[in-house]
Amino acid sequence: MHKSLSRVHSIDKSVISQLVDMSIIFATDSDKKVIKNDASLYQDILRYGMKHPTGFKFTEIGKWLLVNNAEFSEEYSGSKAHVPNSTKLALKRHRIERHLDNLITLDLIYKKRLVKSEKNHSYTHVYDLTEIGIFLSEFLFDQTRVKILEIIDAYTRTSDSCGLCIY
Repeated sequence: MHKSLSRVHSIDKSVISQLVDMSIIFATDSDKKVIKNDASLYQDILRYGMKHPTGFKFTEIGKWLLVNNAEFSEEYSGSKAHVPNSTKLALKRHRIERHLDNLITLDLIYKKRLVKSEKNHSYTHVYDLTEIGIFLSEFLFDQTRVKILEIIDAYTRTSDSCGLCIY
């Protein structure tokens, strides 16, 4: 159904599939306390997708990320706050596209359809979450489930055996 439009931007999908695994969405620093910038960007893309169940275009999510992604908003504050949004988005385009491509490879988002661009005579993709992308996003952003996972993780780190395992 959605596989026909799901091609990555820059390199062959078979090459990317060897390089990408689900851990990129959850990567943290060595203390496991701070989510890495790339993981935060993946999570923000999934969060945006949850808020837009009919799909989203690159420019829409790009503008949202410039304001709502912690790394991007910090980078363009202070002396760089005067940089036009179009320039900011142009500078971040390849990185955002790479993250979208990786999420496509992981089958968490897909290219839903092509629509006519608003400002020129070309077409642009509308992205949407796959069923598994919706499931992961709901699990990821439900704070109760996150807390439960933290408790289980803490327990398994302090215990030599898995007391929660069912045999």
